Amino acid sequence: DKINANKNEIQRLERLIDKLRDLEKREEKVGEIPRSVKVILGLNLKGVLGIVRQLIKAPEKYEVAIEVALANHLNDVVVENDEVASYCINFLKREKIGRATFLPLNKIKPRKVKFEQRKGVIGRASELVKCDQKVLPAIEFVLGDTLVVEDLDIARAIGIGKFRMVTLDGDLIERSGAMTGGYLIRTHPKLLKEMAKDEIQEYLQLKQKLESEIKSLEAEIKEMEKKLREISKREEAKEAIDLEKLRIDSERKLDKLREERRRLYEKRLSLQTELNKLKIQKAKVEAELENVKIEVLQYGEVEYIEKGIKALENEIKKTFEELTSLGPVNFKAIEQFEKFKEEFEEYKKKYEKILEEKKAVLEMIEKIEEKRREVFYKCLKEVSEKFNEIFHQMTGGNASLELEDPMDLESGLKIQANPGGKMLLNIDAMSGGEKTLTALAFLFAIQKYRPAPFYILDEIDAALDKENSKKVAELIKALSKEAQFIVITHNDETIKYGDVVYGVTMEDGESKILSLEMPK
Repeated sequence: DKINANKNEIQRLERLIDKLRDLEKREEKVGEIPRSVKVILGLNLKGVLGIVRQLIKAPEKYEVAIEVALANHLNDVVVENDEVASYCINFLKREKIGRATFLPLNKIKPRKVKFEQRKGVIGRASELVKCDQKVLPAIEFVLGDTLVVEDLDIARAIGIGKFRMVTLDGDLIERSGAMTGGYLIRTHPKLLKEMAKDEIQEYLQLKQKLESEIKSLEAEIKEMEKKLREISKREEAKEAIDLEKLRIDSERKLDKLREERRRLYEKRLSLQTELNKLKIQKAKVEAELENVKIEVLQYGEVEYIEKGIKALENEIKKTFEELTSLGPVNFKAIEQFEKFKEEFEEYKKKYEKILEEKKAVLEMIEKIEEKRREVFYKCLKEVSEKFNEIFHQMTGGNASLELEDPMDLESGLKIQANPGGKMLLNIDAMSGGEKTLTALAFLFAIQKYRPAPFYILDEIDAALDKENSKKVAELIKALSKEAQFIVITHNDETIKYGDVVYGVTMEDGESKILSLEMPK
């Protein structure tokens, strides 16, 4: 009986293997790109770089986490600037195709979450994928604020709601505190194929094991039958044989019950599979129904007729009779149509010409913007070099000029200075004297890049000590060979280096000016 049960189990496994192989061959149309996005990609417009799912590549062990983290951003279209995005959106509106989300690289702000490295935290999702450097801001926008962690225990240890986190199993924890998870059923065709292969291999191994067990049991039965034939010859073995028969009958009934249980379990699995298919079909039908509803709304109010085919045929016949009763048709309408068609073709040509001119203007703007960037960064580099040179001459340290956002020319200017013997400081963290020296170095760097005929400096040395006042005075003296400096000061060290000194005094309520030409 156990042999028969094993044979039945083998037959069941063979049926499952056949089903899995059918599933492996089947091409499921899942994870399709929306029609609106397909149309935009099909236009091959300059500035449309692709969709997020096509622009990144994730290691196999992070695929589930990255797919869950992207959520609704999988089919976002990455474009170079907001002009391209605006054009695409207007195109979709005009052609009534649908909607899509665009990520213009010149407008989106990359998001980078700051976190403390600890065991179980793998890193930012944006740093675990590979992509072209050009589209990195878009990838950091959709993935830069998400941490990839090993499991929910690590996420809870970090703090629910503190960061947006996703586990390797695909559990998602939002900053709002919402948690999404459970058993993730992935319907990607490649994954279905891999799952089918794994199950086929597992069932083949089980089948092989059962066949081996059958051979072993058959050999054991032959041996037992031989022994039973020998025992049955003896009178005293009769009772033992009866008991053995009873045991065999009991095992046979038990095996039948087990087989029935297996059959019912298999039936349950089959019904569950059919139910899942029906649920998927229901979801597709609901999605199609929503699309049809949206399409119907475009035509305004529509009167629905809920009647049978015969009634609808009668309605068509009645409508045809009403059309016939309207009388003869205006045949001049054909001539008018031809006339309007010619006008339409003419306007169409004008429209296409305007589009070409617009494209040329956009290309020219792009070239001017590139030239603007080139000139600006060249100027910034030269001023920064002269700034570092003068700052080193005054303090023995180093200094530099940087944009707060290198990708945005409109962002603020960041001044960093490292006075001799001190660590690198931002200008906001300096003392009054250090700020003065840094500001003067910056002023003189601009003078060297684009000199002016004369400069007026009002008490620039008020916050400086004697040694630094002397350094500033010597620098002004050296620069006065190419420009004129008018310096207002109370500092003796600065006065010593002047070519002509004017003193202002007050006597009897009147100001008097004294001039003194200093020896050369």
